[in-house]
Amino acid sequence: MKKMTLQTRITLIYAAVFFLQIMIWFFFYRLAGYNDMIGTVIKMIILLTAVVLVLGIGLSIRRLGLQIEKLVEALEVIALAGVVVFIIGGVLKIFGSHLSFFRPHYSLHAAVSSLFLEALGEELLFVGVFYLSICRFFEEKDRWQAVLITALLYGLWFLPGSAAVGLDQHNLGAQFLMNLLTPFLMWLVLGLFYYFSENLWLVVLLHASIIYPLTGLLVNAPVMMILFFIAVGGFLYWSRTRQG
Repeated sequence: MKKMTLQTRITLIYAAVFFLQIMIWFFFYRLAGYNDMIGTVIKMIILLTAVVLVLGIGLSIRRLGLQIEKLVEALEVIALAGVVVFIIGGVLKIFGSHLSFFRPHYSLHAAVSSLFLEALGEELLFVGVFYLSICRFFEEKDRWQAVLITALLYGLWFLPGSAAVGLDQHNLGAQFLMNLLTPFLMWLVLGLFYYFSENLWLVVLLHASIIYPLTGLLVNAPVMMILFFIAVGGFLYWSRTRQG
């Protein structure tokens, strides 16, 4: 029996997870409705799918960048960047800014679901399964192209959800396109962080900080979010130079 090529394997896996999105948005949500419990079930399905695929491919903890030392580095960098954001927020407060240090409401379920289900599941899938596989087509210096391709796949992965929402709202115009462009740009940034750090914990934490930031300074404040990411990049560079 002829062995399946890497390109064929990537194509079939992406077709399968894309079909999963179609089933979720056009059948499951329409039958079961949408609430926190249903959302959690969907996230668990995606996480389990990602874990099965990663194990099937045979990726190790080290290859993914999930070692304990990587987690420590990620937590250190995120914490230091958070301090910078709080300092900036404090200065802005002095000059009359209405930004809040804390969210109006906190939900342990939402925080845990965002980090351990949504962010971890999606990054295991798109870093572990797709990005690392696509990297094998490029030399090390050209692997930024794998980031770009994976970001495109990630953006298109949201097509069924964007289409379902757009059809329900009778709006397949500018908002529909933005719902595709936003995840593409988001993963482009996350992918570059992984490209330079090979630290999946860092990417997962950054992903979670986008969908459920723990400080009000990052909620609906794109400039503060950009500053946060710049600080993360700066401290990551400092951490790596410190290690030699």
